Order: sequence, then C-alpha cells, then structure tokens
Amino acid sequence: MSGQLWGQSQHSLARLVIGFLIGAVPAVIIGVLMGLSKSISAALRPIISALYPVPKSAVLPLFLLFFGLGEDTIWYFVAMGGFFPVVINTFTGVANVAPIYYDVAHNFGAKRGRVFWTVALPGAMPNIITGLELGAGMGLIMLAIAEMMGGQGNGWGFMVWNSFQLFNIESMYAYLLVFAIVGFVLAVVVGYVGRKLTPWITRH
Repeated sequence: MSGQLWGQSQHSLARLVIGFLIGAVPAVIIGVLMGLSKSISAALRPIISALYPVPKSAVLPLFLLFFGLGEDTIWYFVAMGGFFPVVINTFTGVANVAPIYYDVAHNFGAKRGRVFWTVALPGAMPNIITGLELGAGMGLIMLAIAEMMGGQGNGWGFMVWNSFQLFNIESMYAYLLVFAIVGFVLAVVVGYVGRKLTPWITRH
C-alpha cells in the first residue's frame, strides 16, 4: 500500500532483464558455434568447464574491483549467472542433432550461416529453452546476491538484507515471496515461448 514494493521492483526487474539479455544472447551464439565447430569447442569447452563450478558469490568482489559500484556491475553479475546454463544447454542441443540433418544440408550446398539458422538452431531449440529457463533462475539468484552486497541501496535483494538487519521479519518474508513469484512467472513465460517455438515437440 505504501508503494515501496513497486519502486523496488522497477530497479530489480530492469537489472534482471538487461543482465539476462547480456548473458543469454552471446551464450546462444557461442553454444551453437561450439556445437558446429570442433575447433571452437576444443578451445572454449575447457574454459567453460573450469569457470562454471566457481562459486558465483565469491566472484562478486572481483566484479566490484573491476567495474566499481554501479548498475553495470549488477548487469554483468546477472549475465554471468545466466550465461553458463544457456551456453552449456545450447552446445548440448546442437551436438545432439542427428548428423544426417547436417549431411543433407551440406549435400544441398547450404553454407555455414544457412546451416546455423535452418538446422543447428531449430534442432537445439528444446535444449536452448531449457537453458534459458535455468539461466533465468540463476540470474535471479545472482541479482539477489548483487543487490545484497553491491551497495546500490535498492532492489529486492537489498530489501531482504535490510529487513534482516532491522529485524523486520515480515518485510523480509514478503520480498522472499516476491523472488519466488518472479521465478515462477519466468519459468511459465519461458515455457510458453518454448512451446510456441517448438510446436513439433510432443508434450504430455
């Protein structure tokens, strides 16, 4: 009723959307390229495999050191959370496309770009959607950590931490509930988009 929730939501939703786009779009492109090229896969897979298990909360001080206290720090931190699930699932999806589809495309003279758009991307779409759903959830977790520790003084994560410090338990639970609702809505939206993009997949 005070309007505080809506004001905090504007900050957090903007950070979540911008950060997720920064991480997810390159992740899809890189994942597809890794699936299509053995040399790119050989170069990038060890790096991704090494960086993915690193605790993300432990990396935040490095982000603050490099980028300082600002909105872009939170964007990049959210982007990091969304990047890894998307790139891994995209690569898996492209790699698991039956080789016969690539053979048919090459036999008809399809160039690499054509193969990208007509074979690799549609074939990997179910995995990409799964990666986007996981990445959105991870991005939401990264948003909470960044807002708690990033020093911006606003957002859902800051309100959870501030409510804890002030022992305002009701407010803390309210913002935790907001995180849960937003996570559920993201899963529903991504799932709906996935069904529209992959009408050939049989679902039960």
